[in-house]
Amino acid sequence: MELSKEERKKQKVLEVFFNEEGRIDQLPVKLSKKKIIFEKILEDFEKDKKYPEKEVNEIIERYFDDYCTVRRYFIELGMMTRKDGIYIKSSY
Repeated sequence: MELSKEERKKQKVLEVFFNEEGRIDQLPVKLSKKKIIFEKILEDFEKDKKYPEKEVNEIIERYFDDYCTVRRYFIELGMMTRKDGIYIKSSY
């Protein structure tokens, strides 16, 4: 089955920004491309599971060293919620 135009775009962004080790050297400038990257990282989080900040940082750090920036975007974009230092993946 052929991929949709949107799926091809997502695949291309992932190919460009993830290196051979599955890590990100730098985030894209465009927000739409950042969202694609963040959605990929979010796949490592279980919906409705409560994560302490330390565990969120460790999961993000598998992909990108600046986990603070990614974590902040997760909250700003509504991909995760945070209350009392506990993070929960949203039904984004």
